[in-house]
Formats: sequence, C-alpha cells, structure tokens
Amino acid sequence: MNLVSGDEMFTNEDQVVEAYSVAWAMMFYLAERQQREFAAILKHTAMRRPFVVYERDERRADFQEVIGMDPYEFSKRVSWFLDSL
Repeated sequence: MNLVSGDEMFTNEDQVVEAYSVAWAMMFYLAERQQREFAAILKHTAMRRPFVVYERDERRADFQEVIGMDPYEFSKRVSWFLDSL
C-alpha cells in the first residue's frame, strides 16, 4: 500500500481523490475491526515530532509493529471488509 510508505498520492493531482478514499477506508476498517490498533496508530502518529522526515522504511516498520501485520495483508483485510458491507 502506497499510503503506508509515503504521502506522494496526496500530492499527485491524478491520485488525490483515490488517496483520500483509501485513507478513509483504512481508518474506517481500523475503527470498526481493530479499535485498539486504531487508537495505537493515532497515538503513535501524534507523538512524532512535526516537520521531521518520516522515511519510507520507518513508516512501514511502524505500521507493521502497531497494526500487527504487513501492509499487503492489511490491504486484503480492508478489501474483504468493504466488500462485505
């Protein structure tokens, strides 16, 4: 998932709508299915120092540690969840 590793989709005019849609879906899934991890990722993000470069590898590692799965597995679960609605 590109959104886990970086913010480029939000700055690309052709992808910004998709970026917001995917980000919403990810947060909705976490809020509905993994509340503890949702709170943990929000807390982790809020505790980061502002305006410090957040490297791709660090983002991915933090995501895996806090959410408890790799971004690929997470994306499959979000897709299954949305398909079930």
